[in-house]
Amino acid sequence: MYCLYLITDGEHTKAGITNDPKRRLGMLQTGNPKPLSILLTCPMRNEEDARRLEKAVHDKYSAYRMMGEWFNLTGDKMIDYALDVAVEITLQQQLTLIKNIDEEAILNDYLDKYDGHSWLCDATRESLIKAAKKEFKC
Repeated sequence: MYCLYLITDGEHTKAGITNDPKRRLGMLQTGNPKPLSILLTCPMRNEEDARRLEKAVHDKYSAYRMMGEWFNLTGDKMIDYALDVAVEITLQQQLTLIKNIDEEAILNDYLDKYDGHSWLCDATRESLIKAAKKEFKC
């Protein structure tokens, strides 16, 4: 599972994504003279959502960017913002899922209503969904 991570040396924070935060911490520690620690790992549903979250954090704090994915921040503000965006992305996923379930339920209700009519065999799924949406005003 991919997640956004925030790793700090106490002065600076790195925001990135990985599917193994502890391994990533070890890789970064090798090239860093200061002790690093993980401030946050925020698991996301998939890599795409993790990248969306990472981009949002990078964009929000671009004025503090030092080099690459390192920011001249201790990370406290980044934690709050990252969690807010993660919740927003998750809610969007849930609304999409609910919308898809609702469309499927509407289609099934519509098909049940017209079950047994000979013209139904010639109709495509897409035209039935459109007709159902029109009838049920979705």
